[in-house]
Amino acid sequence: MLLAQYEVLRENGHSPSEAFNETVEELTQSLMPLFAKNGMDWMYANCSTTAQRGALDWMTPFHDAIKPVVEKLYHSVKTGNEAQISIDSNSKPDYREKLEEELKALR
Repeated sequence: MLLAQYEVLRENGHSPSEAFNETVEELTQSLMPLFAKNGMDWMYANCSTTAQRGALDWMTPFHDAIKPVVEKLYHSVKTGNEAQISIDSNSKPDYREKLEEELKALR
């Protein structure tokens, strides 16, 4: 979700630092500490009416888009498929090198 937001901001002319600040920085340094300290009810009550309106208007589309992905992932975990993927990958002699190569996509 953060990557998608970052990409949309960049595609619409925002600088890399601004796109980062509006996604990763704001979430991890501003919002999450407030969620942890005060809870969601406090956040909803104390954010701007623009943010409140956005939460109301976009909650259902985000839920509908994300729930099928979470269900698919949950099924894969529940059936042991995710564990088997890790076991198979980590059983190869060059697993660390291949893992590092794949992780480059996240950086």
